Amino acid sequence: MTQALVRSRDGRARYAACEVMIATPAIRNLIREGKIYQIYSAMQAGGQYGMQTTVLQAVKEASIIASKGIVVRPHLSLDIATTTEELQLPKSYFNVIHEGMREAVVEGSANILNIPEVKMAAKTGTAELGVTKARVNSWVIGFFPYDKPRYAFAVVMDRGVKGNTTNASYTARQLFRHLASSTPEYLSPEKSTTPN
Repeated sequence: MTQALVRSRDGRARYAACEVMIATPAIRNLIREGKIYQIYSAMQAGGQYGMQTTVLQAVKEASIIASKGIVVRPHLSLDIATTTEELQLPKSYFNVIHEGMREAVVEGSANILNIPEVKMAAKTGTAELGVTKARVNSWVIGFFPYDKPRYAFAVVMDRGVKGNTTNASYTARQLFRHLASSTPEYLSPEKSTTPN
């Protein structure tokens, strides 16, 4: 478990922000083998075991993929300077991930996001809950515009009915349709920068 105190917007209070990692067999194996750098990926994939990750962590991972290795340290305050670092990985690794995530939108599990307003890349996932597995957590992460990423996103739908079509990808589609009609400038590939 990790925790940090986060100041309130007005600066008069602090709140505990906590993360809990459950020692699944995969996590234990990564620790035993010294592959600590792979734990974030295992956390995102381990929902069936009760693994917990935050939406902020998920969007941070999407941002790293979109920027091909630039890690932006997110903050909940505008008063803190943004810091970045670059992962020492070949860009070709990220090219493969980009192509796979784009393919998921074109003809895979995220094809509901294949909309004419913006070309994007995404990855979906679900975690069945409980003994009966009647409910699921669904999520989608991604970035847009695909050719010159500016933004990363993460959408999570908690405890939805299994088989329900109103999942995280559907919700993300509604969000992008709304952006297209009300603020289309966010969907434009102009001004390529590190994803926000």
